[in-house]
Amino acid sequence: IDAPPAEGVEVWNRGAGYLTHVDFGGLQELAEAEAATIRILVRPGAFVGPRTQLAVVTPDGDRRHGDPDGVADRVRRSFLRDEQRSFDQDPRFGLIVLSEVAQRAMSPAVNDPGTCIQVVSLLTQIIVDLQDRRARREDPSSPRLERVEVIGLDERDFITDGFAPIARDAAAFLEVALRLQKLLWQIANHEPGPIADAAAAQARDAYDRSM
Repeated sequence: IDAPPAEGVEVWNRGAGYLTHVDFGGLQELAEAEAATIRILVRPGAFVGPRTQLAVVTPDGDRRHGDPDGVADRVRRSFLRDEQRSFDQDPRFGLIVLSEVAQRAMSPAVNDPGTCIQVVSLLTQIIVDLQDRRARREDPSSPRLERVEVIGLDERDFITDGFAPIARDAAAFLEVALRLQKLLWQIANHEPGPIADAAAAQARDAYDRSM
């Protein structure tokens, strides 16, 4: 989404922690009741502090909120924090955890390239499935949130989170390096878009590291 309009009610976080859950349905109901649009400026998985702006609430037309502080408090309650990230609404976290399994497998104490190869194969399956879903765009099971907008997700992060640490830690292992090239090629040549571009760039970087 674009930068929020100046006339909106800004909602700032209180405290600090990882954003683990956003009640999108509750925000949609609130936006309908207030005849407003709620633009969410952070995504689950982000670490938020007191200087983090969570959202902005913009009323329709020339309307003004009668109780802007009350509206901000109600919006703020829809953002849940915790000490650690959660898998629920944070797909990047799942890829990071998988990548960490592969990194531990390649540690000198374990030295298990077979497990590392299994992980990169699983990562590829997940990302190819994501590419297919993004190509279809529409998910009929998704709720309609006409008055809630969310800041965009940089899909290139899926490749960086999943593959970059493995390419770094397993650069000296020929069997892993070859499998990385084959699997990244599959992603890069599947569906055009940011994910494919990031996979091609990651393949070049992994090659340079191994060489």
